[in-house]
Amino acid sequence: MSKKGVSQAEKLLRLEQLFHEKKDFYQLKEVENMAFKEKKIVLSSVKDVLMELIGDSKVNQEKIGTSNYYWSFPSEALQKRENRINEYNKQLETIHNRTAELEKLIETAKAGRVDSDQRSEKLKKLAELEEKSQELTANIQQYIDNDPEVMEAKEAAAQEAKLAANRWIENIWALMTYCKKFGFEKKQFNESFDLPEDLDTFP
Repeated sequence: MSKKGVSQAEKLLRLEQLFHEKKDFYQLKEVENMAFKEKKIVLSSVKDVLMELIGDSKVNQEKIGTSNYYWSFPSEALQKRENRINEYNKQLETIHNRTAELEKLIETAKAGRVDSDQRSEKLKKLAELEEKSQELTANIQQYIDNDPEVMEAKEAAAQEAKLAANRWIENIWALMTYCKKFGFEKKQFNESFDLPEDLDTFP
């Protein structure tokens, strides 16, 4: 059985990840070589994948002198994704406002006993808006849940917080060692500063 090729979606993800790992500026030939060697993307398809990423605003392109340079940094990608989520939220808010207006119109129509065809049309429009609202909400959640850049940013923030916490714990240990010189034992030190006996750094 022949080996299954890499899908276009996977190529896009791999090439974007390559830029985020390198965090530098490259010419096309350099991108092609790195993508082939490090991400196993067929050499002849790299340019097409790159152009699609540029079209999706996931990779930047700038002509400097006679050469084109390409780059994409994780912080930029995260910002673009946040902007897209914000745009979804704006659309959702517009739909919610329009839905509220239609609901008021329907109530008014019921009170005034206007033509049933008009009421039916408004009800139909309301149902369409509610469906679109649910679709957008699902899109936003899926975008947040499945976006590797969002997850990467969350993991980076957690790692940074852990490192900061470990530095504080190491500082506490250093202070504890210093205090021992003056007869201030570990148990007394922990009790004075309300520290647990098994205080340890995060793995």
